[in-house]
Amino acid sequence: MKFISKSKSRITVCALAVFVLVLPDWQFVGISFRTWLIYLYTLCIGLLWIYYGKKPFLGKRKWNLRKWNLLDSLLAVFLIGNVFQLVRDSLKSAVVDEKNLLMIVLIMLFFLLSGDKDTTRQTTQPSVIYEYTDVFLGCGFVVYMGLLLHFLLNRKFAAPLALLLENEQALLTFLLLMVILAAEGYYRETDKVKRSFYMLLALAGYFLLFLQKNVVGILLGGIGFLVSALVHKPEREQIKRISQLAFSYFFLLANMSLLQQFIPALKENGGYSMEEGIYLELLLASVCVVFFSWWEKQPEEEKYLPQYKKWMFRIAAGVGFVLFLLLISGGRLAGMEGKSIAALCNISKKLQAYCAANDSTFTAMLEKYSLLGLIWLLAVLFMVSKRVWERSKRGKLPSIFMTLCIMYLIQSVFFAGQAVTAPVYVVFLVEILYGECTGLGTQLRQEKKVRPK
Repeated sequence: MKFISKSKSRITVCALAVFVLVLPDWQFVGISFRTWLIYLYTLCIGLLWIYYGKKPFLGKRKWNLRKWNLLDSLLAVFLIGNVFQLVRDSLKSAVVDEKNLLMIVLIMLFFLLSGDKDTTRQTTQPSVIYEYTDVFLGCGFVVYMGLLLHFLLNRKFAAPLALLLENEQALLTFLLLMVILAAEGYYRETDKVKRSFYMLLALAGYFLLFLQKNVVGILLGGIGFLVSALVHKPEREQIKRISQLAFSYFFLLANMSLLQQFIPALKENGGYSMEEGIYLELLLASVCVVFFSWWEKQPEEEKYLPQYKKWMFRIAAGVGFVLFLLLISGGRLAGMEGKSIAALCNISKKLQAYCAANDSTFTAMLEKYSLLGLIWLLAVLFMVSKRVWERSKRGKLPSIFMTLCIMYLIQSVFFAGQAVTAPVYVVFLVEILYGECTGLGTQLRQEKKVRPK
């Protein structure tokens, strides 16, 4: 079945490039062109199965399927339910719900990509996830250029990026996925040129994220650094790189109020507050003083700094508690005095206004599939999280996978699932659950041994 795996990888690389670059809102028979592309990709993978399944090898068929599990059963039930719902709606009216079509093809795609047992075997080959991410980021760079042209120079340039520009959640989920993958590439990469490219992509993504002036997107971008710090081993070099990107992120955010003086597009819809920017710079300066005073005390011969991770856990707990208070505070902060309280009150109002006006993945599932759909979603997330945790404990899961999973779960609380990023997440999910990751740690250790001093 290695022939199928190689062919799937080639087709998947091409498909990812197409999914990222083809973003106009074209339609055919009432269905978006992007959904047809996903069906075409799924059909190609299915034809590979049929071709290699019928072609004998050494007198035997090549079907070598992995074991069926509870997650597969849950997905199969949801697939059948969507088919029935689609047939029912078709009989009632000529209008077909595209969401049902999308759910059907995504589940079929998951089964086809993950069905090969060879993808679960232990191997010394690194995961193809890095090949996928490089293609995704390379094509995303082209999209970045289009977005910068739209927001900074010509608002009429929108047709090639319509799927992103017409839906704020779609744009935010796309940008967050891009910056997560770019940041993880920067943390991992040993080559200086590629590392510089990853950093450039991350910074450009942060700037585009700040251009949206969406408080949820900005908070999730900052939370990504905490997740990376908790997921990665507390190695000195990793800590250094995460800190560099985190400082760049918050420094750029704090100075957006200055940049808007030179970029007229930033003044639209209220712009950034100079006062809040000053408070953020003071907070950033205080954090830097504490961090560097701690960093200088660490012996240089120590490769790992376990205390760092303990403090990151405490900071993450504190940030989560503060965000929870901001979400439930209501108007209580408005009655308190103090300029810093006023800044927190402003963030609280924006958070609550966004959550009231937009659906999360859970509310969208509840609205479309009722309580049974919500229970199904929670069961699927539990099964996926359980397998991710087990593979992580066995050392079969690189840090990029854990970061993707955790950030997706956090985003689900605020964003509904988006067709723009859904097929990309399915491809990554297959690699997360069944990909060839066991040899990755060995390969990275070998690279460090031969790295010039």
